This record gives sequence, C-alpha cells and structure tokens, in this order.
Amino acid sequence: MQKRFHIPVLFAALLAVLSACSTKQDKWLNRNWHGMNTRYNGYYYGNLAIEEAFVELAKANKDNYNSIIQVYQYGDKAAAQTVNPLSDRAITKGVNMIKKHSMLINGKQRNRWIDDCYLFMGKANFIKRDYSSALQQLNYVMQSSEKESTK
Repeated sequence: MQKRFHIPVLFAALLAVLSACSTKQDKWLNRNWHGMNTRYNGYYYGNLAIEEAFVELAKANKDNYNSIIQVYQYGDKAAAQTVNPLSDRAITKGVNMIKKHSMLINGKQRNRWIDDCYLFMGKANFIKRDYSSALQQLNYVMQSSEKESTK
C-alpha cells in the first residue's frame, strides 16, 4: 500500500520540476527555479573566476616606487594575458546562464540574476582589455538593473 502512495508523489514532483523549465511563463515556480539555477551555477562560478583573476593580477603587480603607484592593480597587458582563461570561463558561464535562464517577458526581465551575469561578464571583458564589449555590457546593467547595488 505504501509503494502505491510513493509513485503518485514522485510523479507529481517530477511534473512540477518539468513545468518549471519554461522561460516563457511568469509563474512563481518558474522564476524561482531559473533564479536558483542562475545564482548557484553560473553566477557563483563565474564570479569566483573573476575574483580569482583579480587576485592573480594583484599578485603579479610589482610596485615601481620611481613612478606613480597604481591604486587599482589591473596589471599590464602581459599580466592580463595570464588570466585570460579565467576571464573566458566567466564569460562562458554568463553567456550560458543568459541563454538558458533569461526570462524576458513583456520587455521585463523576471530573473533577477541575469543583470548580475552581465555585470561579471563586463568585468571579465574589462580584465581581458576588450573595452568595447565591457562598455556595452556595463551600460546594459546600468540601464536594465533594478537593484541600486548592482548599478
């Protein structure tokens, strides 16, 4: 008797998860499913790669006391080339999350982590010294984000 009870419960849970996969419907389950996946998959690991790249750039920086010392330690072109794999990884994570989990419905983004993905993609392009892409992504964040902390 108990085995028969578990089958409908498992079927209902599977049906709920499958119905949450739609990025075209603005429902609580859909928003939270895609938000959770964006935050704990792409955003977390992409942001981790960016932080690691900034740490590597800070380690590679050598102060020259005969000239003006830099406040921000972004390194030179050679140092930026060494962290390109980390930047590429962050950009890949951001692009994948935007493709899979963006919920742009009626001109409004329903997944609140998408603008954060654009933000760390802009940072990654800044580190790679691809300033035109970084500027476009950071401008998009400024225009579309509703969170003041992200702006």
